[in-house]
Amino acid sequence: MPFRHVPSLIPAWPVPVPTCEACGERFIDDATGKALDEALESALARKQHELLLGAIASLCTERTQRDWEKRLAISPGYLSRLKAGKESSVALTTCLVLLAQSPATAWDRVGQVWAPPASAPARAPAPVFVMRHLTLVTASAVEAPVTGMLHELEPRLASTATTEAA
Repeated sequence: MPFRHVPSLIPAWPVPVPTCEACGERFIDDATGKALDEALESALARKQHELLLGAIASLCTERTQRDWEKRLAISPGYLSRLKAGKESSVALTTCLVLLAQSPATAWDRVGQVWAPPASAPARAPAPVFVMRHLTLVTASAVEAPVTGMLHELEPRLASTATTEAA
């Protein structure tokens, strides 16, 4: 029986559903529907917890839980809480299961997600002139608008320097 994102899920307990003996049609009233929902929700939570336990155990063959928590940017101790029964999102469960399929390479793949692109050229620090001291300093965090504004000031700085020198 399909339930949400799980193609076949066995209810946690049997739910009797009235069925027509002649045609096989099932009649689900409100009470039966509610009982069936509860049984399927319970089965889904159990299945998800089993998947989480297996994924965390597999991932921890390569690194510690704490290392994975840092790498995945989740709270310290969160994997322990999940193992103890804390409810998890379907997205997190799915990601952990996918990573656990090859834990040896998962660590590097997760690191590559947030790494800068390999083709990005390294930016050279932009030269910045300090007006009062007329000394050249470098600042790697100067953005283009600030650099453009400072280049507009260069002629003024040069004329001030020649006037002060004279």
